[in-house]
Amino acid sequence: MEPENEKAFIASGHVLKQAQDHAREIISVGSKLLDVAEELEAFMARKGAPPAFPVNLSRNFQAAHYSPSLDDKSTVEKNDVLKVDMGVHINGCVTDAAFTLDFSGKWSEMIQANEAALAGALKITRAGTTLHEIGSIVEKTIRGAGFAPIQNLCGHGIAQWHTHFPPSLPSIANNNPTPLEAGNVYALEPFACNGKGMVHDGGVTEIFQLEENAGAVRNETARKILAFVEKNYSTLPFAERWIARELNISGFQRKVGMRELLQKQVIRPHPVLVEDRNVIVTQAETSILIKENEVIPLIQ
Repeated sequence: MEPENEKAFIASGHVLKQAQDHAREIISVGSKLLDVAEELEAFMARKGAPPAFPVNLSRNFQAAHYSPSLDDKSTVEKNDVLKVDMGVHINGCVTDAAFTLDFSGKWSEMIQANEAALAGALKITRAGTTLHEIGSIVEKTIRGAGFAPIQNLCGHGIAQWHTHFPPSLPSIANNNPTPLEAGNVYALEPFACNGKGMVHDGGVTEIFQLEENAGAVRNETARKILAFVEKNYSTLPFAERWIARELNISGFQRKVGMRELLQKQVIRPHPVLVEDRNVIVTQAETSILIKENEVIPLIQ
């Protein structure tokens, strides 16, 4: 890794830690999710590290990718379990981290198990640690506390201008001998739940991402959106509400343009990922930089 990129990853992590602290200060029962997301995204930008993806505020059975739309009126309820997943970047050098807030007071044991699984994975992580070893300790910790790891959500590598990059870091033992490598950034990201431990698409999408080597489109609005995304977000995920806020186009034009970009596979959706509706999901995540003889925690 180039020295300037290493410095950018470290600086990005400092800003993300401040954003996490700010999130804990401003989120309470009654908070409007849209206001929370917009404030946290603006906070990151004010600190010189814009969001690497839209703030995720997934509640209860929602595991990931819920980011409020411009017309979202939902608020934090007294029994909510809220996952706050954020990322920032400096020149495309991304850090990614998440924590869970339990406003019900009923799920502290699951959150503790989830955080213990993350801590256990961090403890063994170094250059050469295998994906199986990481998944094994996460699964053992979460199942040992009486909960289930989400099997089809994983941690991941991070690269410049890529929030998700190979390999996937499992939350279950999978006999994969692939080792973690020095010079790379990784996000360790276990999820726990009281259900079967599998998520599926929830049918709602606010987050999108530009496909690499995307082709051309004909619709004028689609071209306008595409040019804006390429200039401002490159290959990083973006929210449709960012497009609505920044571009002077009608809601109807925006929907037509976004539909063409999706149909032409110029952008791809990141739908909300959910467990069964009666299930509670928690999340704990941090980012690290692995070097030959040390592991640098980035969220500090």
